[in-house]
Amino acid sequence: MSQKLKISDIWALGFMTFAFFLGAGNIIFPPQAGLLAGEHSLSAMTGFLFTAVGLPLTGIVAVAVAGGGWRGLTRDLPTSVATLIAVLIFIIIGPAFAAPRAGLVAYEMGFKPFISNAGQLELTIFSVVFFAIAMGFSLSQGKLIDTIGKVLTPALFAALAVLAIAVFVAPQALSVLRRVIT
Repeated sequence: MSQKLKISDIWALGFMTFAFFLGAGNIIFPPQAGLLAGEHSLSAMTGFLFTAVGLPLTGIVAVAVAGGGWRGLTRDLPTSVATLIAVLIFIIIGPAFAAPRAGLVAYEMGFKPFISNAGQLELTIFSVVFFAIAMGFSLSQGKLIDTIGKVLTPALFAALAVLAIAVFVAPQALSVLRRVIT
């Protein structure tokens, strides 16, 4: 039985995919790289777009062409090798790299600037609360597209739009805000 997605679901799925690939590094690093590149900003931008946009997009296309899932990707491998690769990918993407980085970036960017003398205790409390909220999202898998794609990502787009407009309308205010935060 085939289920047809509504237009709103397609938009939500697109927003969710965008949100999954947009991280702090994609917001903070490009302006810094462009500033440091100086007259070579075009080649820096090209390299960033190739590695930060092109490679993940190629991965999504490869998964879709292979059948849209793990079985399609590993159909030519022995089961034990496919299982080992899956375990290693999940460990590397989850607890070994992405999860600690996500928690630390959220703490450093969204919490620490507002706390004087923030230390290990504050980081620990923040991490417990942050990952409890993340676990709550992951336990409601059926609502993940609705929550991220229809609520959080449009809010992210609105915040990015405000930031982009503020850069042109009041660039000095942003430098004052940066000095206040740091």
